[in-house]
Amino acid sequence: MQPEKGRVIRREDHLVVYFRYDPEIVRFVKSLPGSKYIPAIRAWKVSLSAAPILAENGFRLQGVSLEPEAEPESVPDLKGFKGSLYPYQMEAVAFTLKKKRVLIADEMGLGKTVQALAFLQARKDLRPALIVCPASLKLNWKRECEKFLEDCPENRVAVLSGRNPGKVQAGILIINYDILDAWVDYLKPKAVIGDEAHYIKNSKAARSKAFKKICRNAEAVILLTGTPLLNRPIEMFNLLNILAPHEFDNYIAFGKRYCSGYRREIVVRGGGKRLIWDFSGRSNLDELNERLKSTVMIRRLKKDVLKDLPSKRIAVIPIEISNPETYIKVEEDFINWLEEKVREGVYDGRRLSAALKAEAMVKIEYLKQIAAAGKFQSAVEWIRDFMESGEKLVVFAHHKEIINALAETFPKSAVVAGDTKDRMSQVDRFQNDPECRLFIGSIQAAGVGLTLTAASNVAFLEYPWRPADFDQCADRCHRIGQKSSVTVWCLVASIEGLSTIDEKILSILSQKRETAEAVLDGKAVRGKTVIDELVEKIKK
Repeated sequence: MQPEKGRVIRREDHLVVYFRYDPEIVRFVKSLPGSKYIPAIRAWKVSLSAAPILAENGFRLQGVSLEPEAEPESVPDLKGFKGSLYPYQMEAVAFTLKKKRVLIADEMGLGKTVQALAFLQARKDLRPALIVCPASLKLNWKRECEKFLEDCPENRVAVLSGRNPGKVQAGILIINYDILDAWVDYLKPKAVIGDEAHYIKNSKAARSKAFKKICRNAEAVILLTGTPLLNRPIEMFNLLNILAPHEFDNYIAFGKRYCSGYRREIVVRGGGKRLIWDFSGRSNLDELNERLKSTVMIRRLKKDVLKDLPSKRIAVIPIEISNPETYIKVEEDFINWLEEKVREGVYDGRRLSAALKAEAMVKIEYLKQIAAAGKFQSAVEWIRDFMESGEKLVVFAHHKEIINALAETFPKSAVVAGDTKDRMSQVDRFQNDPECRLFIGSIQAAGVGLTLTAASNVAFLEYPWRPADFDQCADRCHRIGQKSSVTVWCLVASIEGLSTIDEKILSILSQKRETAEAVLDGKAVRGKTVIDELVEKIKK
C-alpha cells in the first residue's frame, strides 16, 4: 500500500487538494484537469473528474464519492408546508435532505427554524422527531411547528418538561437541554434538531453527553447556530463529531491542525508541573472552512442573500413568563374593575370616557410591567444567546425599572433613557466601538432622532401604544446608511392558553394600514381608539 500523499475535499463544483510541498506532487497535480493553485488556502483546485486518478495515486478522498451521483432534486417536495421559503432557504432544505446530518450556521435572522421545519415536513417518515432547545424557546418552537407544519398525526407536537419521564404520544417532541439527560434513555428519535447548538460545544457537560447519545442512532441530525464558531475553532469539534464522527474523530489532531495547538506547562496542586494542550488559537481556517462546506455545513450571511430579503422583517419570539399567577390575578382585577364601571353606568362596554381612559391606561401599564418582569430573565438569556453571534443589537423597553435592570445585567452596553445626559456619546460609542455591541434605549427617549445603523437587529422587550412609535423605534436602524436587511425581534410575554397584554398590543400594532393611519391622524377606526380595542380584547 503506497503512503498517503495528501487529502482531497469536495466543494460544490470542484475538488480541493492539500499536500505537503513536493516538486513531484506539484507536477502531478498541475497535470490534472482544471488545476489551479489557490494561494489563500495553500491548496490546488481541480476538476471533479480528477477524483479517480487522485485516489489511484495515493490521495485520501474526504466526502468524495467515486460512484456517479444521481441528479439532486432542484426543488424539495414540501407538500403540506404552510409557509413560503426564500431561494436560499430552499437551498438549505435541499442540502439537508441530501446530507441528513448538517450544521445550518446562517447568520441570525435568516430563518434557520423554518428551514429545519421544512425538512421535517418533507420527511414525515422520520418520526418521532425531537427538537432540543433552551427552555426559553420551547414555546416558540411549538408555535412555529403549529404555524408551518401540515395538520396531521405525524406532526402532532408535545412539549416535555420536568425530570420524571413518562410515555408521550406525539410525532414531534420538544425538550430543553437542561433536562435532556433525564429523558435520554426513553426517547428514540429518528430525527433530531439541536437549536442554539453552541449550548453543546463542551463535550464534558451533561447536556452535551446526553445530546450525543440521543443522536447516535438518529437518521437525521440538524444543528442550528448563528454563532461564528470559526472564531474559536475548538468549540466546533464536539458539534462536528456528533454530525460526522468518522470525519471528525480526533480531538488532538483537530486542535493541532486548526487551533494552533501547542503544549504548555501548568502548575498543579502541590507545586508540581505538567503539560497540557492549549487549543485556544486559530490556524488553517480556509482549509477548515472548505472541509466543513464539503461535509456538513451551510452558512450564509445577510449580505450574501440581501437580494432575497425585504428591507425590514418582524419576528415574534414568545417567552413563557415566570409569574403567570400574578399576571392572571392583575388581569382579572382589571376585568372586575371594568364590570364594576358597567354596573355603575359610567361605561357602556364599548367606548371609554376620557376620565375612564386615563384610569384604564394606568391599570394596563401595570399589567404591561408585570408581563415585562415575568419574561425578564428569559429575555436576558435570549439577548445573551444573540450576543454570541458577534452582531450588534438594539433593545427597546419602556419602564425605568426594566431599563435599569438591563443596564446592570449588561454593564458594557450603551444606554439612552429619559435621564441620560450624554446621549450622543452613548450613540457614538455604539456606532463606532466594536466592543460595544448592545444598545439599551427607552421607547420615548431613544425612539426618535438617533441613528443606530451599526446594528441591523432591533428587539422590543416592551411595546408602545401607537404603531407610529413602534415604527420610529425600529427605524433607528432602518435608515439611510443601513446596508443590511433589518430584523425586528418582538419578545412577547406568553401564557399557554391565554392571550397576554403583549400579544394583544402586537395584534393591534399589526392591523391594517388604515388603523395605523387613523391613530396617526387622530381619527377613530370603527368608532374605537387603540385603548378601546385593547380593553375589548382584555375583556374577551
